[in-house]
Amino acid sequence: GAAVECIHAYSLIHDDLPCMDNDDLRRGKLSTHKKFGEATAVLAGNSLLTLAFEILSEKSFNISENKKSKLINLLSNTSGHLGIAGGQYLDLNFEKKRVSKRKIIDMQLNKTGKLFSFSTIAPLIIANKFGKINQFKKIGLDIGLLFQIIDDFLDYSGKTTTIGMILGLLKPTSGQVLINGFQLEKNRIEILQKINFISPYIELPKKLTVKQNLIVYGKLYSVKNLNSRIDYLVEELRLQNLLDRVTGELSSGQKNRISLAKAIINNPSVLLLDEPTASLDPETGDFVRTFLENYKKEKKVSILLASHNMDEVTRLCSSIMMMKNGLIIDQGKPNDLVKKHGRQNLEEVFLKLVRN
Repeated sequence: GAAVECIHAYSLIHDDLPCMDNDDLRRGKLSTHKKFGEATAVLAGNSLLTLAFEILSEKSFNISENKKSKLINLLSNTSGHLGIAGGQYLDLNFEKKRVSKRKIIDMQLNKTGKLFSFSTIAPLIIANKFGKINQFKKIGLDIGLLFQIIDDFLDYSGKTTTIGMILGLLKPTSGQVLINGFQLEKNRIEILQKINFISPYIELPKKLTVKQNLIVYGKLYSVKNLNSRIDYLVEELRLQNLLDRVTGELSSGQKNRISLAKAIINNPSVLLLDEPTASLDPETGDFVRTFLENYKKEKKVSILLASHNMDEVTRLCSSIMMMKNGLIIDQGKPNDLVKKHGRQNLEEVFLKLVRN
């Protein structure tokens, strides 16, 4: 397990480098090269890669030398040109190119699937269960591909932790999550079919076209009459000229509209919004807010908004909870909170509370 996590951490550090995916953030926090410098990130990744094999070859790892050799060989294939490194090469090579879904799946199986596959096969090697290796290899590859899809949803930073618990991605350390009166932990599948979310910090698969993304997420939610639903979203969100474009090539405003379409593709009864207009230009931000206002009234949907934009909160929310360090420090209707704290607007109330 420790060796696998070393490989995993190394791959993330190197994936974020400017010469690779050039990502400034990882799970909402500064990526390694942004916080500690590019040289340190390269060395940290290299050290973790070699540490994995050091762990497997240690004398304290009490298995036969033959089994150690098999594990080291398998993890080498998983990490090198036949696995993670090869998958990353394909990822870079596919940038700004239109590629088939098959090629994208092959890329993800190398980048993520092979590592999961090692994790499912390694216990069989240790336990001398070689007859089941092919079966468990397929299970690992499938789990890895599914993880890659789910990974687009995940973000563990700040207030997003609360949304993560409501989505069932994180388990509360105490208490329980109730949605429409039902306990999430006991009714997970039924509840998750009826909710969805949007966050500008989580991108849709970059290599897929807009239409392919909507089809994938529509099928994940088992949306009936999917083509008709997509036609409705295309009309409402002005997506006509974007359907056949690769998602990774779109502007921030365009990506936001696609994410919004994804968020309501299953016609959710509960919609979770994490900073839905962050970094958008004023016109696009207003379009998103206006759409959400109208959609809420038309569909009678419950919306939970997490935002630092108090003008947006005032416009979209009928009830507010203000949080600090994971605790609710005040709650009420926007106008009531303004009057209660003797301020001119909600932003002044927010600043007063978080600074005290």
